[in-house]
Amino acid sequence: MKAKYLFLILVISLLIVGACKQETVKPTTTPSTNNQKIVIPIDQEITSTQKQVETPQTNEEITQTPPTVTEPKITSYTVKADDYMLDPKVITVKKGDILKITFQVSKDNVYYGGLDFRSDYFNTGKVIPGGIKEITLTPDQSFSYTSYWPSSGVQKATGQINVI
Repeated sequence: MKAKYLFLILVISLLIVGACKQETVKPTTTPSTNNQKIVIPIDQEITSTQKQVETPQTNEEITQTPPTVTEPKITSYTVKADDYMLDPKVITVKKGDILKITFQVSKDNVYYGGLDFRSDYFNTGKVIPGGIKEITLTPDQSFSYTSYWPSSGVQKATGQINVI
């Protein structure tokens, strides 16, 4: 009978010792990015994924200034022409700007068939004496242009377009 009591005392002792050694887990809270609480036991090691904390974006990262778009400027000229001259003889325009030229052919000092104006960038076709013809282009490099008698192709005057 003594053995039964000893065995019973041993079992009870083990239960008491086991209960004393069991650790109580006290929860600690850490804020997460979406206002939920993450419970991490005190004796548990924090892993690298739990250590990551999102850093808030600064105003510079959130606000991005869109690139400025500048509209091309329109530069207009009226070129007065006859069989002997172009006025102005030289036209200057900034690269990327739109160039609008109005060719105005004089009623005097012009062959009865009128003039046409040609370059590698345009050909106005025939402009009668006293007539006008308008062209629009966006030149990317400097070039020259020439006036001709339309019916015979005889060269008359030369002008220059300077692109800066």
